[in-house]
Amino acid sequence: GLLILILMLIFLISNKITSNITLAINTLSNGLNDFFSFLSSELKKPTPIEYADNDEFGKMIDIVNKNISVSTKLHTELNHLLSAVDKHIILSKTTPEGIIIYVSEAFVNISGYSKEELIGQPHNIVRHPDTSCERFKELWHTIQSKQIWKGEVKNLKKDGGFYWADTIISPELDEEGEITGYSAIKHDITYKKEVENQKKEIEKQNKIIMTQAKVAAVGEMIGNIAHQWRQPLSGITAGIANIQLSAEL
Repeated sequence: GLLILILMLIFLISNKITSNITLAINTLSNGLNDFFSFLSSELKKPTPIEYADNDEFGKMIDIVNKNISVSTKLHTELNHLLSAVDKHIILSKTTPEGIIIYVSEAFVNISGYSKEELIGQPHNIVRHPDTSCERFKELWHTIQSKQIWKGEVKNLKKDGGFYWADTIISPELDEEGEITGYSAIKHDITYKKEVENQKKEIEKQNKIIMTQAKVAAVGEMIGNIAHQWRQPLSGITAGIANIQLSAEL
C-alpha cells in the first residue's frame, strides 16, 4: 500500500511539473510569436509576457520580457529613422539589368512618377537626353566592373522638366562576389547648379562689359591723340597759307 501511495505521489508531482512546464512553454511561445509579428508587420506593440509563478521559468520569462522591451524600442526607433530616410533621401535599387525594384518616397516626389509607374521600368526612364552616350557607357562600365560610380547627373522628370543630382551608384554583391543588383543614392543639387550657371552668366556679362570698356577707353585715347595732333597741324597749315600770300604780294 505504501508503495502504491508513493507511486501515486510521484505521478501527481510529475504531472504537475509537466503541466507547469507546458504552461510556461506555451506562454513563452505565444509571447515570442506576438513579438515576431510586431517585427514583421508592426500591427501592434507587443505586451509583456505574463507568467504568475516566481519559479525558474518565471525568472527566464522576466529576462525575455526585458529583451523584448529593448528590442521593441530599438525596432521602433529604426523604423522612424528609415521612414525619415525614405521621405528625404532619393534612393533606388535595380536588378543587374537595370530594372527598378525599389524607389524611396523622395525619388517619387522629385521625379513626378508614382511608385507603380517606376517599379519594373528600366532606370533610364529618368535619363535626361542631355546625358551623352559616352558618359552613360562609362557609368555602366564602372558599376559592372564592381566599382562605385560617383558624379553629377541631370535627370528627367515625368513632366519634361529636370533636376540635377549628386549621385553614388554601388553594385550589390552576393557571398560569391557576383552582382545581384545596383543601389543608387542621390542628393538634389538643382539649386547649386542654378547658382553656378548664374555665376557663369554673370562672369560672361562682366567680360563683355570689360571688353566694351576697354574698347571705349582705346577709342577715347585715340580721339585725344588725334585732337592733340590737329592743333599743330592747324598752325602749320595757317603758316603755309601766310607764306603763300606773302609770295604773291
